[in-house]
Amino acid sequence: MTTIIFDFDGTIANTFMPLVQVMNSLAPEFGYPPLSTRDLQRLRNLNGQQIARESGLSMWTLARLVRRVRWEMSQQIHAVEIFPGLETVLRHLARSPQLRLGIITSNSTANVHTFLSQHHLQDEFGFVWSEPSLFGKSRVIRRACRQYHLDLSRVIYVGDETRDLDAARQVPVQAIAVGWGFNTPDVLRKHWPDALASTPDELATIIHQIRV
Repeated sequence: MTTIIFDFDGTIANTFMPLVQVMNSLAPEFGYPPLSTRDLQRLRNLNGQQIARESGLSMWTLARLVRRVRWEMSQQIHAVEIFPGLETVLRHLARSPQLRLGIITSNSTANVHTFLSQHHLQDEFGFVWSEPSLFGKSRVIRRACRQYHLDLSRVIYVGDETRDLDAARQVPVQAIAVGWGFNTPDVLRKHWPDALASTPDELATIIHQIRV
């Protein structure tokens, strides 16, 4: 059986604009400028470390900010939408006897389960693994794979950011990038995903083609 591990924010849940609103509301408290529309377009072409450097915040402040953002996002999770077309694709994949679906996220387990429940997807995923991963996502993926006794040669990771692709390569597992999340398709291609999906239907096709 092949396990398909999904990132959550930006891959399944369209949390981008709610996240921007939370970040801007916290800007005065944490001492960074609010994000403009031009900022958002530029940030989509940067990786996580570049964004952290541009913020000018210390690692301690960034960690504290992440905790606050997680709490604030938990207050808005009921309003977060799933990306169009993805709900049907996830159900289709989950029905395949050759596939098992899971989620690895830095969002809270409670938020993820609330989201899955409101979109009637709670039975489609075999596990949800929640752990902060500011710069160490490969370690998080490894720990989750050990916990669930997954054969790395039969794992495919699906994410929307360059750090997802870099982490998957370090583990190593196969990686599929999706073009509807945070980083742009052009930036994602530079990090050499095993495949790049432009739509949820294309993602399903790719998974069936490359599953190990």
